[in-house]
Amino acid sequence: MISVDDLVLAKIDDTQTINGIAFPAGPKFRQFLITGPPGAGKSTLVLKMRGWPYEGYIDLASPNWWRNPELTYRPREIHLGAPFEGHGESLTVIDDEWVDESDILDMDFSRIAIPPEKSWFFGTDWKAKYVFEFLLPPADTVYEDRVGRAKSGLFPYDRRLTRDLVVRQINFYRTVAWYFWVSGLQVYIRTEREGPPLHIVECRKGMESVISKSQRSLEWRETPAGQQTGFSPFSGIINLFRQKQRGTPVSPTDEAIVIDDTIRIAWIDGPFVLGLGNITLELHPDMQVMGEPGRHKREWIVHDGRSFFDGVPRFVRIRQNAPITFGTCDDLQADIFSYDDTVAFRHVELTNDKGNLTIRPLGVDGFSTVASLGKRPLVWQQRRDNLIRLPGVLGRGVTEYSDGEALEVIRNVNAILAKEIYRDDDDDGAPGGIITFPHDKTIVILGDTHTQIDNILRVITEGGTLAALENDTACLVFLGDLVHNEEHGQLEEMDSSVFALDLFLMLKHRFPDNVFYTRGNHETFSPETGKGGVPQGVLFKECLKKRRGSEYVDEVQTLFESLAFVVEGKGFTAVHAAPVRTRVNRQTLVNVQRLPGIQAELVWNRLRQSNRPAGYGKGSVKRFRQTLDLDSNAAVIVGHTPLSMVDTVWMNVGGIAGHHVVFSAHTDRLAAMVIRDGLVAPMEYLPEPSLTFMNDQENMPRSVK
Repeated sequence: MISVDDLVLAKIDDTQTINGIAFPAGPKFRQFLITGPPGAGKSTLVLKMRGWPYEGYIDLASPNWWRNPELTYRPREIHLGAPFEGHGESLTVIDDEWVDESDILDMDFSRIAIPPEKSWFFGTDWKAKYVFEFLLPPADTVYEDRVGRAKSGLFPYDRRLTRDLVVRQINFYRTVAWYFWVSGLQVYIRTEREGPPLHIVECRKGMESVISKSQRSLEWRETPAGQQTGFSPFSGIINLFRQKQRGTPVSPTDEAIVIDDTIRIAWIDGPFVLGLGNITLELHPDMQVMGEPGRHKREWIVHDGRSFFDGVPRFVRIRQNAPITFGTCDDLQADIFSYDDTVAFRHVELTNDKGNLTIRPLGVDGFSTVASLGKRPLVWQQRRDNLIRLPGVLGRGVTEYSDGEALEVIRNVNAILAKEIYRDDDDDGAPGGIITFPHDKTIVILGDTHTQIDNILRVITEGGTLAALENDTACLVFLGDLVHNEEHGQLEEMDSSVFALDLFLMLKHRFPDNVFYTRGNHETFSPETGKGGVPQGVLFKECLKKRRGSEYVDEVQTLFESLAFVVEGKGFTAVHAAPVRTRVNRQTLVNVQRLPGIQAELVWNRLRQSNRPAGYGKGSVKRFRQTLDLDSNAAVIVGHTPLSMVDTVWMNVGGIAGHHVVFSAHTDRLAAMVIRDGLVAPMEYLPEPSLTFMNDQENMPRSVK
């Protein structure tokens, strides 16, 4: 490891001031990433510069870590894990393995992934995208502060604190800073918490590949802010290149057109059929039922035809500017679309450019065609028809219950929950904490929805989902946190929570054996439940009492306490927040109602990170599968912890195979997990104003241009 005396540092003269703190002048605000050992002051620095408030974690041995979604929001604090000789997985400075051996461990630089050089004109310069600040105060300062905070008991990784350990932790980050520097990444060091930024001049330690000051100059690079406007002598050549890449315009006809070169199909041409060998796929513009052109995000849905409309749909979404390869190389596609041996490993590539699709054949092994859709059903029309008939299916309009009606319905639903299907009884004879689904059911799991009614309606009216609930071939699961709006400025608003709970009551009352609700950390009236300092549990109780009376509040409390915590089925299990860390047996989970400590883990815990040592990890996931007698590769699905504000589903999170996170409360995009015959498929949906449409059924789609 590189110590404090091994690096020669010099003050950066050209600086900018961000909220009273000096930073290098060249980089832009959103290039900064702040890292350093525990107690260095990273969180305080990010707070003062008004950066992203949540911490992230990067495993430096992970391929393409520079593409990690946790780096999307900047500036922010990040913790680092690095590979060490003799250890298969990366370690952080608070891992017990690292603490035990930190005086003898050698960092394995050969396994640290470094962003590649920019390889082509339009490519991303990953080495220029980020600027890493390593906050490395003196060891004595950090040690004294951590001794003081250790007394609070909030930092369990400080229980073995020594000054030598602090020195080694700082040296860990100093060594990474040096390696980043010699590898061409943008790095500087701050040795005082609000002191000046310093750049590395040289390393005095005799390590390989050290680059001296004469070989490196201090030059900050900015990431391109997008396409530059104005005259360019190369613009004509670039446009010709782009036109070639976009392909020849084609309008599908009744007669199939063979794809032997790149083609382009316009958004306004509407849905069409894509043939891959013997397999036929349908591609539909994802149009909203309200039909206003400005509402459409110009994304496409790809499905296999009739099954989309007859049961719970499984499909592939084509976002803008995100090329997708279709072929047997994608195991999920191969299952959804039942690819046969006439489909090539990489058959075609589809790219969505502002709604216009480019289709590029890949290699000579695959035969591809396009044709018009003919008179087959349209995706948006099916969804419109389902929205129109939903009130008839439920036996009432999708509106709030009257006060008297609400009390009657919730009592009926609580009676259903008291004998809920698919739950083993606990030792008291009540329904236990686990719901076990039959293998012949298709399961649809919604993560946290936080009162977003339109999100729920989009999922249950897509394709044949509503019909599948009616014919008892599917089950819908709300994976906790149905209530409490989390939108900015709406934390104290509780009317939407009343309506969200009403919608569940409607669905459960109509489909008692097909709609299920597990408990999350927001299914409570506890004053500890809330967000941003707002006691949402208390406010919800006060709202219900004011609007519907004390008897209704008591029934809601009964409902919350009657909910299961875990669902399982062929090839999967799901829980709101986390698998339990402790070793338990299945009967313990069945009896979870009498075990508040286990309940808290299931609804509150999160994946272990450097700043969250009490979180669960790979071992917890493995034991959870064993507890439920599931296969070692069974999916473990959780909600509770969205990894970004952009995406809505994340697969194999934390490098744990089969460990997935789904979050369904974003207002611009949501996901649900669809499980059929043991295969877990993430489905993405675009919310639309479904309630508005249902209240005005005269609105019909108009042509989109």
